[in-house]
Amino acid sequence: MSQNTSVAIASVWVTPPAASLGSQRDLVAGKLNDILARFLETDCTHVWLVNADCQLPPDALELLIRLDVDIASGVSPTHTDWNETTVGWELPGGGLKFYRRMDIAGKVVGENEVVTTGNFCVLIKRRALLQYSSHHTPLRYQIMRDRKYIYGPELQLFVDAQEMGFSVRVHGGVFVGHWPEWPLSYPGHPDTLFKKIRGQN
Repeated sequence: MSQNTSVAIASVWVTPPAASLGSQRDLVAGKLNDILARFLETDCTHVWLVNADCQLPPDALELLIRLDVDIASGVSPTHTDWNETTVGWELPGGGLKFYRRMDIAGKVVGENEVVTTGNFCVLIKRRALLQYSSHHTPLRYQIMRDRKYIYGPELQLFVDAQEMGFSVRVHGGVFVGHWPEWPLSYPGHPDTLFKKIRGQN
């Protein structure tokens, strides 16, 4: 059985901020919220946010949509280390720890912990962005300045979503390439040093 799907691509350009416009984080959050507003003007069921420096595996969208959660994400390595990921979990007292590739590969996390990551490959259901009560603002990207632990707007969106009761998962079977250091064609290397450090603890 086939299904017709239409896709619109919205490019986002963020220029260096003038002093009056706020920080780079403010600009990024604002641009992302513009995309979400444009999405909500359509009748689409999901918005898929992908960073321009990411290379997607061919089954990324299928694997994320099959999770059937409010927010689903793939995994990206950092620019500095192929074995270090941008996926973290929130500690009970606040603050984040980040998964190594070997700890998340092939797993789906988020059912039993508060997880967060960047916008590398994020699929969001429409329902997660709607306003259900006049007493609460709808989920959006924001800059938090009044908390002990201040996360970037992308990380904060995931934490806020889970605090609001939305389901969030990160799929360790969807590893994206992160240009220019780690294209999908990169064969990888073992996490030898980190394993040694972990073994001494």
